[in-house]
Amino acid sequence: DCDAKVSPSSQRCLVCSDRERAADKKYHKIEWPPLVTLELMLKTRPYTSVARDLGVSDNAVRKHIRNAKRHNLS
Repeated sequence: DCDAKVSPSSQRCLVCSDRERAADKKYHKIEWPPLVTLELMLKTRPYTSVARDLGVSDNAVRKHIRNAKRHNLS
């Protein structure tokens, strides 16, 4: 997609592959709130509490925020 070199067994580079998966709605098991809303929730409550309400682990919340910020910057 971006003309980057990839191994013979790959179809896309890591960046393009991540971007495609992030755009695929089936990739996420839950419907995540917007990033701004999620960060506001975390200002008043701990990760574990927010995660429990969403039905995921606290690490899933951390990873979702990290990945969402990374994809918005790219």
